[in-house]
Amino acid sequence: MQIIGLRGAMLHLAALTSLKSDILDLTERLHAASEERDLLEAALSKTEVERLRLEGDAESQAQRITELHSVIAELSRKLDRQRSAVIAEEAVDEEEDLEHDGEDLRPNPGPAQGERGGGGSRSEDLGHDHESASVHDVELSSDFDDNAVQRGAANEESDAQDVEQTIDDVVSNNSSDSDLDHPLQSKRCNLNRVASLSYHSLEIAALRDELVQVRAENATLTDQLARQNTELARSQALRLERDRLKRKLRDLEIRLNIGESVDNSPPIPSAIAPCSTSIPGSPSHGAALPGVPRETDIPVMKVAERVRLKRMDQLITGSEIASVGVSTTQIAEHLVSGVVEETDLIELGKLDVQARQQLEIDIERLHSRLEHTRAQNNVLTLSLEECKCQADKLYLLVGKYESNAIALRLALGYADRATAAYDCLVALLESELALILKGASAGKDSIEDRRAAERAAWSLLEAEQYGRLSKEGDWGPCDEQRLRELISRLKMDRSKVRDTIVELESVHAEALCTRVPVSFAEARKLDLETAVLMQELLAMREEKAELRARLYLLEKERAALELRLSSQDTQRQAQAASILHLQAQLQELEVENSKDSSNLVDIEGRAINSDLAAALRRENQLKERIHELVDTLDKVSHNSEQRHLQSAELVNDLKKANSTLVQTLERSKKKYQSRLKKLEQQMLSMVERHSCQVRTLKQRISALEQEIKPSSLQSSSAPSHAAPSETTL
Repeated sequence: MQIIGLRGAMLHLAALTSLKSDILDLTERLHAASEERDLLEAALSKTEVERLRLEGDAESQAQRITELHSVIAELSRKLDRQRSAVIAEEAVDEEEDLEHDGEDLRPNPGPAQGERGGGGSRSEDLGHDHESASVHDVELSSDFDDNAVQRGAANEESDAQDVEQTIDDVVSNNSSDSDLDHPLQSKRCNLNRVASLSYHSLEIAALRDELVQVRAENATLTDQLARQNTELARSQALRLERDRLKRKLRDLEIRLNIGESVDNSPPIPSAIAPCSTSIPGSPSHGAALPGVPRETDIPVMKVAERVRLKRMDQLITGSEIASVGVSTTQIAEHLVSGVVEETDLIELGKLDVQARQQLEIDIERLHSRLEHTRAQNNVLTLSLEECKCQADKLYLLVGKYESNAIALRLALGYADRATAAYDCLVALLESELALILKGASAGKDSIEDRRAAERAAWSLLEAEQYGRLSKEGDWGPCDEQRLRELISRLKMDRSKVRDTIVELESVHAEALCTRVPVSFAEARKLDLETAVLMQELLAMREEKAELRARLYLLEKERAALELRLSSQDTQRQAQAASILHLQAQLQELEVENSKDSSNLVDIEGRAINSDLAAALRRENQLKERIHELVDTLDKVSHNSEQRHLQSAELVNDLKKANSTLVQTLERSKKKYQSRLKKLEQQMLSMVERHSCQVRTLKQRISALEQEIKPSSLQSSSAPSHAAPSETTL
């Protein structure tokens, strides 16, 4: 038995050490997760600052791009006006050339020269008009550029002014050269027509490209709408699943509370009353006679609803059900338990991995809490039994101590009476010795002392009711013999009472020794210590389950932070890519502006075509970049939505965990308060019962003393003629 007890204690200690090591590992993992979370939060703050800076840069670059777009649009409008003016001027020059040819055929050369001079002056006037128009355009462009300067784009203003100045110079040169060479004008007119046709074809192609892009944008928008609808449906499904899991968890908690209340409460006969009303031969409860109201229509009492479903120890066959029927709750619970487990498995199979893991953690925590409460109940039961045994033992011990105290008090009374008798005997002997020594010369004082000693002896014998009651006559040997007999009787009574006193053990509980338990009390004490160890073990298991739940929540929080960090990284990469695109676009615009300023000196038609093609290419590139920016913005918004959803889910999980902890705390408070009240009531009842027992024992002792006194008086009244014996104290 000792070896088995030591092995059990060693096993419990090993389990405790393993659980302590697991708890230490979990705490270390918790600290590591918290540190990693702090690092992730710091990195997230850094990325947030970087994102704000990149957003500022992107806004500034976007402002510069819009200003450049406005400058490009203004330049294109001015080029259109200049092209229309050049075409009108060439038509007027052709008409004047025809008129000059007709006048050359006439014989009057003077007027022809004058008209030629007039035509030259007219062309010069037209050139001056074009120059004034170009100056007016330059003034308009300067006004526009002043507005651009007010917006903060000084470098773009200078580039635009240079481009406009070169365009005006080219137009003025073309107007001055038109008067010199007519074949060049015809060629230029043809080139302008070809350019106009190419311009129209390019416009049509640009419109087609825009139509294709608009259709593509429409398709992307429809895809985004469909994706958002699917995400909305999925979020609604997840919300419904979450609500269902919450209801299921609430039902599990209610079942757990009901199970604890059923374990703590005695069996109630009314709980099985609805099952006993079924027909014994029927295998089901659902069948009912026609015209008879069903019993299920009657509202079920809450006592009947709180019955837990338990499995039976032995299986039930179909023949037993057919013969006995469903008349007891055990058979019904056995029949329903398999269906309940199958439905639970089906519901668990429908869940996703994360919800299943969360449910498993909650079930493990509740199971560990249930085991802990059961261990606490066992410990309290064993403690109560031990306290009861100890109280019974103390009750018996107190009775023995009271009997010893009564015996000692009686012995003390006998000793006091014997001492008084000895004093009287000594006084008589001393007075008699004084009279003998003095003889005839004895004085009156010696005689008075003798008489006083005799009176004291007579009063003692009278009080003890031992001997004669009259004080007449002298003190004789018979009286002295009676006094000696009284002393011997008191000594014998004292010795008898002393013999009834027994040696008792201490009221304090002895420490548990290492020897094999030989008594039931020691075995019970060992069981109590084992139960305490089991309680500590299950408390550590419960703490382990709580730590695992906290670790799971921290891992979810870490995953959310990692997702948020990844979204911030993607957003930062998208912003960096947009900044690179903007910088490349700015460089291309600067290069194109420089190319335009250098190429405008060349042939006008080629420059216009190249400008239009470059403008279309730039427009296409800008549209592509805008689409890329829209895609990146969609990605960033999608990541932010996911982050918000995960953060909301994490907050809900934390709220749920907090609510469960608060509920468990309140439940434990109520349980411990009720148990404390019960123990206080039990202690008060035990104290009252003990005080009543003490009072009854005192009354019995007083009654016994009163019965003993008359018997002692009767025994002392009988004459005694025994020989005198020497008595000593």
